[in-house]
Amino acid sequence: MGSPRNLVLIGVFCCVYFVVMFSGGMLGIFSPIMIMVGGIISTLINGIVIMLYLAKVPQFGSLTILGLITGLGMMFTGHVWYVVPTAIITGLIGDTIARSGNYQGKLTNPLAYAVFQLWSMALVAPIFINSDDYFADIEAQMKSAEYADTMRHVFTPTMILIWGVATFIVCLIAGNNIPSNLTGTTTHAANKGALGDSSSPRTNIDARMKLLYLIVCNVLIMGLNTRSTLWPIIICLGILIACDMSRKFFLGYLAIILISFGATLLPGVPGMNNWLGVALGIVGYWVLRFTVSLSVAIWMFSTTRISEFTTAFHQMRLPNMIVIPLSVMFRFFPVVIDEMRGIIEAMKLRGYQKPWLHPIRTAEYIVVPLLSAVARIADELAAAALIRGLGAPGRPTQLSTHRFGAWDAVMILAILGFIGLTIAQRA
Repeated sequence: MGSPRNLVLIGVFCCVYFVVMFSGGMLGIFSPIMIMVGGIISTLINGIVIMLYLAKVPQFGSLTILGLITGLGMMFTGHVWYVVPTAIITGLIGDTIARSGNYQGKLTNPLAYAVFQLWSMALVAPIFINSDDYFADIEAQMKSAEYADTMRHVFTPTMILIWGVATFIVCLIAGNNIPSNLTGTTTHAANKGALGDSSSPRTNIDARMKLLYLIVCNVLIMGLNTRSTLWPIIICLGILIACDMSRKFFLGYLAIILISFGATLLPGVPGMNNWLGVALGIVGYWVLRFTVSLSVAIWMFSTTRISEFTTAFHQMRLPNMIVIPLSVMFRFFPVVIDEMRGIIEAMKLRGYQKPWLHPIRTAEYIVVPLLSAVARIADELAAAALIRGLGAPGRPTQLSTHRFGAWDAVMILAILGFIGLTIAQRA
């Protein structure tokens, strides 16, 4: 499990798994019932991802590490903390089941995935532990008592049990239905995107500080109802984007922020206090927060070299089994986006127009080539990692020493200010 090849593959498949799961969860913006529907769809697609993952990394601990990284990702995006131990436990049980079939069983691998995927039930555990506060928070986040009431009626113990059983069954089905054409070639140069270096940013911020900033912003924006903190975070992020990234990206960020904020004001406009205004307000509310959250991540990934991530993690005394998957995972997100762009462009060149009219067919045309490319990229990244000496004993030599500077002091003050505003609001 500790070999660099396996650790690189873990990082790649963790990235894909998280992207698919996150995309399915975003459907919940439109309706509470779409939370369940999106979960089932992402579970179905991730079945292919996990089966490829187990085939590439047939080692005990692969699902456990995936559970650890996924749980941390969910906690840092505002979900309950006990999703982390739940994901670790289900991953450990899944590893035990998969190992009984030597990670090749046609029954044990899907069963291991089905057990592992049950960690997602921890996301709705607050409904049973403290339902009144949970739905009050949902109402405050969505700015809609109707949405919260609908969710209260949909997410009953019986429906959650049915959802869990359906998830389990879908995992078994997905694990036994892997397309046979997942052995294609990549559409882009993978090694440069995932293990290469990025251009030097104007700000000189330590990678650890960027990661802390990402975590704090996600927790405050996605997990708490922090109206007083939202705009300071937006302004601070806008300054960082203006300094470090292209003018086109900055203008796009600014336009989406202003349009989504304007949509949140529609329910209070005379004549728009109807279902359309409320629906647009809810969509605008979540688009605003997702834009900020994703923009922080894009800024961090675009301005930080993979070597800087690795050096920073080593300075934190983290083991290689955590350092390498996280480093590859952070750098692989842009690769997934580039692959999707290439696939969509290929679809257009072949005359496939108006994909929204055929969502199922479009998903198949995108997901299958994407997973085929990911499987090939994973092998190329593992080979590149070996060439770069990730399998050498001991810690690698650091060509540069990362220390806190003036920009890091400014970031610390900004983070403390965000936390202080949040505490003052909730006091």
